[in-house]
Amino acid sequence: MKRFYKDVSVMPEGQGFALHLDGKPVKTPRKHLLHLATAVLAEAVAAEWRAQSEEVQPHTMPLTQMANGICDLTEDEQARLVAHMAGYVDGDMLYFREEENADLYPRQEAEWEPWLRWAEQRYDVRFKRQTGILPEKQAESVHHRLREVLASLPLAHLVPLNILATGFGSLILGLAVYESIISSPVYRGGLGRGQGASIHSEPASSPLLTSPRKQGEGLLSVEEAFALSLLEQRVQTDRWGEDAEQQARNEALREELASAARFLELLTVA
Repeated sequence: MKRFYKDVSVMPEGQGFALHLDGKPVKTPRKHLLHLATAVLAEAVAAEWRAQSEEVQPHTMPLTQMANGICDLTEDEQARLVAHMAGYVDGDMLYFREEENADLYPRQEAEWEPWLRWAEQRYDVRFKRQTGILPEKQAESVHHRLREVLASLPLAHLVPLNILATGFGSLILGLAVYESIISSPVYRGGLGRGQGASIHSEPASSPLLTSPRKQGEGLLSVEEAFALSLLEQRVQTDRWGEDAEQQARNEALREELASAARFLELLTVA
């Protein structure tokens, strides 16, 4: 659609802030007020609107889209979101081991196992490691505990966390990044275009991928989690070289994950 506004401003609204276009408050697709919890988040969303040229392109406004989704989320949709993430409890990528793959298995043990142990300690659960193709059902106590964790989170945090867990294919990695952001006074960073190393550049022995931070027991950046989620691809790339189409898909996913992490960061800044 064509840009229909000139001025973009942020105004106090209740316990948060609202975005105004030419003095009128912005509404969500479901006609709710676009309410933003923190000033820095509101300014970041405003920056997306200011950056539009003659045409408003929603796909270039990920923070706005997440904020819309949160404001429009119904109780039923919130429950389905929790249920979707809880679906990873039986099929989290980090459980799986390919013992017969001499290239992959040692790196699964070195890179994934520390984060399984982190989650076990953090949430007081025990995960079954798996060597078969089909997921093995985890104990009911594990399901109960992780559903309890998800249900306890603020509504505004569920949408970006869901993007992280879905993008990684791992609730454990999503939670590790989430907890790193909300608990660390200085989060070590997002995954913006041009930032950080290539997803294929971390050696298997890198401490960034093989051990939770001693100073925070599990501080994991979105960049590192993304590399962990692409372990099998990285092993294949080491052997066969890069696939241009896959790289393009990875780049799009990198940007989506970076936006979700940034949204969470902006929510935690007063």
